[in-house]
Amino acid sequence: MPASNQSTFMTACLSEEKKMSRREPISYETDISVFMLISVIINLKWTSVCIIFDKETEKEALYFHERLSYYDIFAVTYDMEEITSSDIDDLLDAESTNSQKVLKFIMYCHSQLGEKFLSQWKPYVEIDDKTKEYKGMTIELLNELSRRLNYSYELKSPPDGKWGVVSGNNVWNGLIGQLQRREVDLVAAPLVIDVLRETVVDFTQPYFHEKSGIIIKKPVASYSKKLHVPVNSIVFLCIGLSLIVVTFCLFLFEQFNPYNKNVAVRMKIRGLHHLSDSFWYVIGAILRHGGQHVAASSAGKTLLSCWWLFCILMAATYSGNFVAILTVTKETLPFEDAEGLVAQNTYKWGTSGSTIFETILKSSELPERQKLWNGILEFNKSDPSVLSSDPAEQIRKVRGGYYAYIGERIYLDMAIGKKCDMTVISSSDFHPLLIAPALPNNSPFLNVFSDEIVTIIETGLIQMWQQKTWPKPTNCQEASVTDAKTITVLDFHFAFCLCGLGVILAILSLIFENIKQKWILRQSRRQKEQMIKTSMKDISPIEEFYRNLNAVKETPLKIAIRRQILDTPRSLENKRKNYSN
Repeated sequence: MPASNQSTFMTACLSEEKKMSRREPISYETDISVFMLISVIINLKWTSVCIIFDKETEKEALYFHERLSYYDIFAVTYDMEEITSSDIDDLLDAESTNSQKVLKFIMYCHSQLGEKFLSQWKPYVEIDDKTKEYKGMTIELLNELSRRLNYSYELKSPPDGKWGVVSGNNVWNGLIGQLQRREVDLVAAPLVIDVLRETVVDFTQPYFHEKSGIIIKKPVASYSKKLHVPVNSIVFLCIGLSLIVVTFCLFLFEQFNPYNKNVAVRMKIRGLHHLSDSFWYVIGAILRHGGQHVAASSAGKTLLSCWWLFCILMAATYSGNFVAILTVTKETLPFEDAEGLVAQNTYKWGTSGSTIFETILKSSELPERQKLWNGILEFNKSDPSVLSSDPAEQIRKVRGGYYAYIGERIYLDMAIGKKCDMTVISSSDFHPLLIAPALPNNSPFLNVFSDEIVTIIETGLIQMWQQKTWPKPTNCQEASVTDAKTITVLDFHFAFCLCGLGVILAILSLIFENIKQKWILRQSRRQKEQMIKTSMKDISPIEEFYRNLNAVKETPLKIAIRRQILDTPRSLENKRKNYSN
């Protein structure tokens, strides 16, 4: 088979049971001897070979390239993740005058590569671990269509392992590119209907409606907010305002009650007619404790009756919600939709490259989706894995934290499984997906396939296949726990903090009371000293007054009083001096 006349294109990694054929795609397992491959190539008289490898077979591919060079066979190597369908088209240019560029293709790959690509199709298409045969809802549909329409088929996977996105000059890669180049007759995969895709392929009647969503890692539970979580902050504000209003009303009712207004020394007796006592009573009612004093007026008693009912209702509601919060942990998501995702700066986001989501975001005119795509392009500069076509890589990034992945809801639910470490941020669809088989553009079989699919849907076979092939709904381990949750120190640490705060406030209050008491004693002492000084100044005029009463007629009682007053220590001292002289 001369190199200048014909070229052979390898389109898929086939299983071990497939036989080698010159006209069909050929592949070999890595455990087959390199020398056997070389002998086959020499027997086919190939003058040039292209080796396409993945990460697991890179070493064998390089060795294979080296041995081909030894036998003067031209060979080039390409990484499976880098080569595209357009690159293969360029290599297949038969009009080239250089025969060395007319390549014969052999795909040197591991069988797990096809399984890795098919893992993106679960549960629509997958390989059975035991029989190594294809299974899934789409395979069931394909088998039923082949039985009804009497045709046989051969399954192939895209050489670049991509779903299909458009590049320049309306050239598509992946599955869509194979249909565009008419390399295959039908795509039996969970291919989503899209307006841009319909320009190059024809979709049949959709057989399944899929949802999509955004998945993130569950944020770490916050324990510092549980004290005020049971009620809204507006409720706390209304309770505070009610406390102030009821305190003043109770004070006014007791202070200006006409029956107790004229009671003697009433202000010297503690009671609700003092503002401080009214305040502490209202606070005690909220804490379901009460106070030392009771209302004396009918107006005050009526007000306190209603206030107590209010406090009982609020305490019961708060206690019930508080017990529920301690028992069931409810995480607070950092955002709830795509608008919230693009509005924050903590999380990065991405989606599977070369899929319908890339097409949707790239071609959408909605502002939030344009921001999503611009963000992905910005993140892709420093982290190309945000557009990785491997969903498993995307899930690993999500579990790493601060990353959001946009994908199909069924795959997101399968990824969450029983681990409870991830969550979908919104129950609403990010974008509704219609899944249908695809045919080449202007295919004459379009109506035939569509009519049969409608008949299959009406007979209920889709629902039966879904129950058969779909993964069983699983609840995460946290949701399935039936035992009572043990309250840990972290759950109740705010109570200890509140107790510590009370001790600190009590100590500060004690210090304040001591300082205040010392200040009062100091002021009282100063007032007494001032009174003593004032009384000492008043004694001298009295003495002069009684000394000048000698000429006045006095009674014996007045004389005794005058002598009593005059016999002060100072007057006695003067008498002693006069006596000594």
